[in-house]
Amino acid sequence: MAKVTRNKEEFERWLPVRFIFGPSGSSVLWVNFGAEELADPFFNQQVNRLQRGNRRMCRTTIGEFLDVAKLFPSASPNGYICHVSRCGSTLLANAMKTGGRSTVFSEAHPLYQLLNRDDFPCTGMEDQEISVVRQNLLDAFLGIYAASFASPIVVKGHTIDILQIDKLRALWPEMPIVVAIRHPVEVIASNLEKSGDWINSILSPFGQKTLFGIAGPHFRQMTIEEYAVRGLERLYDGAYRHLDSRTYVLDYNDLNVETTRALGRHFGLPELASDDPELLRVFSEYSKNSRKSFEPDQERKHRELTDSAHQLIKNVALPAYTRLLHLQHRVEQSPQLTLHR
Repeated sequence: MAKVTRNKEEFERWLPVRFIFGPSGSSVLWVNFGAEELADPFFNQQVNRLQRGNRRMCRTTIGEFLDVAKLFPSASPNGYICHVSRCGSTLLANAMKTGGRSTVFSEAHPLYQLLNRDDFPCTGMEDQEISVVRQNLLDAFLGIYAASFASPIVVKGHTIDILQIDKLRALWPEMPIVVAIRHPVEVIASNLEKSGDWINSILSPFGQKTLFGIAGPHFRQMTIEEYAVRGLERLYDGAYRHLDSRTYVLDYNDLNVETTRALGRHFGLPELASDDPELLRVFSEYSKNSRKSFEPDQERKHRELTDSAHQLIKNVALPAYTRLLHLQHRVEQSPQLTLHR
């Protein structure tokens, strides 16, 4: 749905940004991205910005969406970034798209929808297995973007994706997956300061499962600190259970220019030099807002957390984190990507 004209201002690039599934009908929302790349730190942030800027939008049926996708080859991600939140994953995603070497989906709502739904009503594919419908919709969605931007695809998933690496592996068996982790004190301190979606799931209506499968009255008795620590333990354990020969661990302390260059090679992306100005700029900025400079905050996070939180982390989350660090899948801080098997 892209139309190239001589005037850059008139360039049209219509891309799907949201699926609407419902018993009375399902559809796809499209936005005209124009000449913009997927450049913002988060996919939904950029879509909202375009909508506020009065970019043109349209809605089609699922069938029409699939017809458009047939014009292009299906696509799968070159690599997938799973993470425990507040662990440098946004910085890693930003580094993957420097120089236009890949199109990065960072916590994109359409991918969340397709990965986590248990049914896809009114799509015209109700007679097919759910896994087949999911695969077809994902192939179509990614194919449209890969063709529109003419670059490889990298996905930085939502935090919950670390709990379903087995599902990702079933969809894309050969895809490299990197699990970004960080010391639990630093993750918890950041999430208590400004809670992420997985922390807010404690507010789920009574009787519903949270993101971590904790249901019933007992989790309602937890403090937010305990809920966060036990939830983080589950994230670490989720990664541990599903590690395989194509899944690796990158600790925050090992996140630097060289390891991101090496991971780019591992994802099959074009090579960048160590002194590439854009790559160096990414590491000098605050990953979620390029107008701010990066400031180390590890010491502050360790200092500000309560004694009770420190003790709970030591007993519950720290062993799970340490176990990941000692695996033979760790990406080490090195000029070359060291992938121990």
